[in-house]
Amino acid sequence: MNKVELGKTGGFVSQVSLGCMLMGSVTDKKDSFTALDRFFEMGRDFLDTANCYAWWFGKGEFIGDESNSHFRL
Repeated sequence: MNKVELGKTGGFVSQVSLGCMLMGSVTDKKDSFTALDRFFEMGRDFLDTANCYAWWFGKGEFIGDESNSHFRL
């Protein structure tokens, strides 16, 4: 897997990113982790997530931290 520098940080990430916007809202925890496992198995490591994703989805049950909360250790 090709790696590219992340800005000018000196850190390198996979050239392909996994968008995680709907993880934790539309995509449940089990399916989210399955997708993450497959992504990492392919040697990729660049995740697009934010604590503001998907707050607009649903009927008010999401606060916008759902996609980010999967990655807390």
